[in-house]
Amino acid sequence: MFFPPELAAEPLFQDWESLNEDRQRDLMRQLYFQQVQASVPDPKRSQALVALILDHAKKIIAHPARPRKQKIDSFVNQPQADLAIDETLEENIVFDRPEELLVEYSEDRSFSCVMILDTSSSMTGDKHLLASIAVAVLVLEVPAQDHALVVFSSEAKAIKKLLVKELPQTTLLKFLSHQPRGFTNIASGLQAGVNQLKQQGNRKKSRSDCH
Repeated sequence: MFFPPELAAEPLFQDWESLNEDRQRDLMRQLYFQQVQASVPDPKRSQALVALILDHAKKIIAHPARPRKQKIDSFVNQPQADLAIDETLEENIVFDRPEELLVEYSEDRSFSCVMILDTSSSMTGDKHLLASIAVAVLVLEVPAQDHALVVFSSEAKAIKKLLVKELPQTTLLKFLSHQPRGFTNIASGLQAGVNQLKQQGNRKKSRSDCH
């Protein structure tokens, strides 16, 4: 589609992208409520809804601040890193080999994230759909084995556990299928989240004991 240059600055065309986003959100809501009201969920409609939610989540993700850790290594191993002058001089006042030159760099620090979401009856409709976008951000930004998803109402349930790898679409679909109902038992949700972290620690410990 061609727009004359003299019209390109018009507010109508400046808001073209915003208009498309509004249409996408409307379609997302339409598919969501069709699934909620359907006696038998339509798999194709579910896939389309999941795809829209993931796409929307990608657009709102800016520049997440990930935990980082500083490391020191030899120049030979990390030739693109910054020179660590102080650390190099502490090791060798005089050096004549490249491997004696130290550099510093940062890398992502591994971490675990347990998301705990209210799925009681007060979270029906748009609130549940909005929560699904938060789930989409989680599954897109944190590796599958490092995140868990706990939902709670009258009781709590971990619908995605730590150290378990699964596709983002799978986790998101399970959350959407878990329709809000019951009352709000926050204590059960918090306890289920703590249990996930404890179980992860126990599994890591048992693995290290086996080596």
